[in-house]
Amino acid sequence: MVGAAIRNDIRADGIVHFDEAMDCLAEQMSSLGFPYTLYAHIETPRQPDGVFNPLPLTVRNFPNNWDRLWHRFCRMDPYYHACFDTSYVVDWQNVRAESELCAVQQEACLYLEDIGMNQGITVPIHHHGGGFSAVSAICSTSEADWPLLLRQASELVFVAAHRFQDNYYSLYSAEHGMGPCSLLTARESEVIKWVAYGKTVPEIAAILKRSPETVKYHVKNTYSKLGARNRGHAISQAAKLGLL
Repeated sequence: MVGAAIRNDIRADGIVHFDEAMDCLAEQMSSLGFPYTLYAHIETPRQPDGVFNPLPLTVRNFPNNWDRLWHRFCRMDPYYHACFDTSYVVDWQNVRAESELCAVQQEACLYLEDIGMNQGITVPIHHHGGGFSAVSAICSTSEADWPLLLRQASELVFVAAHRFQDNYYSLYSAEHGMGPCSLLTARESEVIKWVAYGKTVPEIAAILKRSPETVKYHVKNTYSKLGARNRGHAISQAAKLGLL
């Protein structure tokens, strides 16, 4: 099955939307023995203080409600962190075995294992200028069976990931409006700019013609994404990231 997959490259002709490209990538990863596929891209993976920003994920065939609690772990994902130690492949089992994981990272691994995603290969793609992309091929395989699958598939997953990035990143970028403000939604970017101007929540609500509760929701999300403790810290972080 693995040998057959070598001749079954992602088709380039006729693909006009990123979702189509993801479907093709998922088919190829499935043929290699990985039913779950993930693509991620972020322009600014880390904040100025080194804290990781949450990865926006595009997934295929993940278990239902897989992300119900993932927000607890997205910044501390040990497989995400391990990507910044290599340009080849990240072996999930190796990360668990050799890394000194904190309690939250251990919990993240257990969470993925509980939903049937205990083994995987992540291919990090580091961009000039600091941007970061990744492709993950994920499965549920025993610790004993994993080394064989890893040996058979790691090079194929690596090549497929880079071909996918080369062929289809332009589609992703066009459809997702990549740019300096991609860390925040359009509304969150608007809110943090008014915060930087010194406006209060009621004042911002009046300007945007939204309820104070809605503005508070956006402020809270913005602070979380920026890793900010308070208003001043949020403004400082946003300025450092070029979001103002």
